[in-house]
Amino acid sequence: MSKTMAQLPYHYGVKLRVFPSTEQKRLIKHNSDASRFIYNEMNGMNREHYLLKQVQIPIAIVQQRIQTLEERLKKPATGISNIHGWLNNRDLDSLMKANAIKNYRTAWQLFRQVHRTGVPVFHKKQMAQKYQTSCQYAQQVQVPNMLAYKAKLYGRQFITINPRNTTQTCSHCGFIMGTDNTAKLTLRDREWTCPQCGKHHLRDENAAQNILAKGLASI
Repeated sequence: MSKTMAQLPYHYGVKLRVFPSTEQKRLIKHNSDASRFIYNEMNGMNREHYLLKQVQIPIAIVQQRIQTLEERLKKPATGISNIHGWLNNRDLDSLMKANAIKNYRTAWQLFRQVHRTGVPVFHKKQMAQKYQTSCQYAQQVQVPNMLAYKAKLYGRQFITINPRNTTQTCSHCGFIMGTDNTAKLTLRDREWTCPQCGKHHLRDENAAQNILAKGLASI
């Protein structure tokens, strides 16, 4: 009978490689651009609302504008989307909108913890589009945090290890490619044979074995 994750004496090492396609890159960029736009749009609305509230004379058009801004800020996802129709595109994820709004409100709340009055001067949100080939570099915080949470949930210990040379080291004899006049493996080398012991390896499977061995050795 197979064991559940909680019944195993240890968890296997996890290594992810992400190679987004051209279409996926387009969708990622479209969503990140929209997130940045929503963030900046809320920044502009809050600043305008604050400045209009400083007007002491009860001018009808000013009061109407304040009311409009307050309604939009209550439900920014709907308010901003109604003005900017392109935000209703089916390519845009609803969670992206929710996260952009949440991030902005969190920044505003942090400002209010320090300053009772005034309006914060947030820098415009910018995102550089970079596509990494390993989760060890992309999303360095998110994945380990999720794994740590799951480990704690199942009463297991979560540890991190230094991934250096885990793809270059033979899990059978410990020989490291790139030493003793051997060439280092490249990303194209998905399978290789150890020149010292002759063991044939699948690159990712061998790396996972090395990660597991390092993890167990550190316990």
